[in-house]
Amino acid sequence: MDEIEAVMNLWNNSMWYQQIYVGAGVLFILSLGASLLLAVPYFKVEAKVQKEYNMLCQKHFFIKLRSNKQVELLQIAKLNVRNCTRIYPFYLIQKLVARIITLSLGIAITFYIGSSVFIFLETPIGEEDMMNPPIIEEDDDHVEPTVNTDDGIHHVEPHPVESYTRSDGTEVQGYHRGGSDGYDRSNPDNSTSNNLKP
Repeated sequence: MDEIEAVMNLWNNSMWYQQIYVGAGVLFILSLGASLLLAVPYFKVEAKVQKEYNMLCQKHFFIKLRSNKQVELLQIAKLNVRNCTRIYPFYLIQKLVARIITLSLGIAITFYIGSSVFIFLETPIGEEDMMNPPIIEEDDDHVEPTVNTDDGIHHVEPHPVESYTRSDGTEVQGYHRGGSDGYDRSNPDNSTSNNLKP
């Protein structure tokens, strides 16, 4: 159940090209399951077709050199098996499912790679994770952090954060940050080893 909820969350919070590869991936998994269910009847019919084909080939000389005749005999063998086997429709469905598996896997891989390349190319050099941009603490002139250079930390006063749109199109509603007393932050120094823990 958690897997379905995770897929639904991914679907609702993703771009159109991501939805295509998620949808194709789900179709691939469902088709693969159907293929496993149809495997036994498929192989039974396949064995009967091969047996019928071999019997028909015994009546012809130099069949290995006559490719047109081989195709003709294979079609006759399939027709003979179809007329005497009730599970033949499962054989045809399995062939269709195999094509769906190939197509859905190709679409999923193509769109996954394409979206990864697109996101990589759209992310400016030096920018943090595009899907989760850093929250700017000081958004207006009235927010004045008090810097304590001796400890390497500064205090950020409580302040409102206005609504904004992330680069991936997600709308973030405005909110109040810092509670009633504010909070302390490490001074920026391009090192994460000395940051305060939240």
